[in-house]
Amino acid sequence: MFTFVSLLRRISLIRVAIKYESRMATPRFGYVYDERMLKHKCNYDSTMAERPERMALIHERLQKDGLLKDAVKLTMVHPGVLINELESLKTDEQCEEYCRDKEILWLSPDSAEAARVAAGGTIELVKANVEGRVGNSFAIVRPPGHHAFGKTPQGYCLYNNVAIAAKYAVNKLKLQKVSNH
Repeated sequence: MFTFVSLLRRISLIRVAIKYESRMATPRFGYVYDERMLKHKCNYDSTMAERPERMALIHERLQKDGLLKDAVKLTMVHPGVLINELESLKTDEQCEEYCRDKEILWLSPDSAEAARVAAGGTIELVKANVEGRVGNSFAIVRPPGHHAFGKTPQGYCLYNNVAIAAKYAVNKLKLQKVSNH
């Protein structure tokens, strides 16, 4: 069973590349992106709308528009039983069976790793914002997390990345509250 701290330790294995430039008056744009999140895909239903191409296209567009040129690349809330369940799914058949009674959910054998990377990357982005290493930022993560809550993955989401990062900010970074503006 995972605890919040042990999950963070696992997340800490994520590559994190942070580039500083002390003479900059304004913090750089920060973003989260890791190609391991592209492995989260539905191998048994090609009609699913939430797919790796969505994230890859966002990343490509940010590059094309020059937003990532000088960016800083920044490479919990859920019970351990959920984490263990997701980690145990090793075949497409197991993933499909697990999702059968869930609302708009699909998984692949790589989904648990992609979800850990997404949550860890979101935490790292929040840390960079709080520490002033970046100003504006964008989390290009998948699977998305906004529909997941507690012990229930749903709506394409496994872990609620925003809730995890907010809880981390309050508990570990000692913020009084987290706001959406």
